[in-house]
Amino acid sequence: MPILAIETSTHWCSVAIYFSEEHYFSRHEKIDNKASQFILPWINDLMSESSVKWSDIEAIAVSIGPGSFTGIRLGIGVAQGLAFARKIPLVPVSSLDGMLANHLYIVKNEISPQKLIHLLMDARMEQAYYGSYSLQSDKTVRRNGDIQLLNIKDIILNLSDAYLTFEMQSLLQNSSIIETNNIYMATPNALGIAYCAAQNPTFNGFLPKDCFPLYVRDQVALSIAQRALLTKKDDQGEG
Repeated sequence: MPILAIETSTHWCSVAIYFSEEHYFSRHEKIDNKASQFILPWINDLMSESSVKWSDIEAIAVSIGPGSFTGIRLGIGVAQGLAFARKIPLVPVSSLDGMLANHLYIVKNEISPQKLIHLLMDARMEQAYYGSYSLQSDKTVRRNGDIQLLNIKDIILNLSDAYLTFEMQSLLQNSSIIETNNIYMATPNALGIAYCAAQNPTFNGFLPKDCFPLYVRDQVALSIAQRALLTKKDDQGEG
């Protein structure tokens, strides 16, 4: 039975009806802050296209972040509303976990079996969301520890590892590793969210009321004083 997945953690919005790695229906577009206008129409379109009824949906999966505060809340709100109304399990999945799963198992862009795969997502304010992963022989996505928030200036790239990045051009342009083949570009995608959810042997216990945003950062913008300090450092040539 299919999984309905929603990913709105960035300015890319996507929804998917997922049966397997090879069989799915999806919409994935860059729409900035207009996701609220597209999620439900896209879901209706995909259900019609795939001939899926609500009684066919085994579970709903949703990205819980990290990413845009507004986007995350929107996606979870829509997913919870649908799950409550239809009495369907709701599976929370990190946007970074889903991004890696989509890259490896849906798009099938191979990453050489490096020691580690590091995921970096632009978090604005000179910072990045970061997660470390190891490739698994069973094709599951397993993260090494919690997702962190790092200052870009403190990130040290290891030539022996692989990097999967979303909107980290500023980091790449200032790094010598851009000359290697170890950096891959990716985008958070509902298909990756669905893939991760599908790895659960059973959806029992995934209740809509227990789905919460993953807020790695509490502060969404720099204060006036912080911006002034950052500008002063830039003017003085400080890192």
